[in-house]
Amino acid sequence: RQQQRRKRCAAREVWRRDARQQAKQSEYFKAAEARRLSEVSTSFADSGVAKAEALVWKQMARKAFQYGDYFVAQLYYSEELARLPADDGERRAVVHSNRSVCLAKVRHFEAALEDARQATQLRPTWGRAWARFGSASASLGRASSQDARDAWFKAVAFDPSSQHIEGL
Repeated sequence: RQQQRRKRCAAREVWRRDARQQAKQSEYFKAAEARRLSEVSTSFADSGVAKAEALVWKQMARKAFQYGDYFVAQLYYSEELARLPADDGERRAVVHSNRSVCLAKVRHFEAALEDARQATQLRPTWGRAWARFGSASASLGRASSQDARDAWFKAVAFDPSSQHIEGL
């Protein structure tokens, strides 16, 4: 009985410690977001507010991706995409490509394929967009294996990096 009680007490202590740590992290992230927002808003005072907001969302998405929180990262990329101007095709392609990776990481392959397709339409000569398309297509299975192969060949043709060659 004493062993069971010790185990329960130890488990409660671990839970409390984890809760305190998560609260500290949450406070840290909120403070970091506020700092980034103030830095970005002052550095982009002469340009549009939407671009500044897009940059903040991009930074938050990048951090979420680095921490392995892919679902939150794709939400942040969506917010960034909503704030980017429609005529900025190059940056929009990058955001679609990044969101495609996040969606693939959370196993939403059809949505990842759609984002990769958007990226290839916006920047048809960008190897990374084709690599994302190939990866998402391959993840869907046999039905799109030829699409995946073609996309990987295009990725290697436009950007012959070792990462793209490994995809073949």
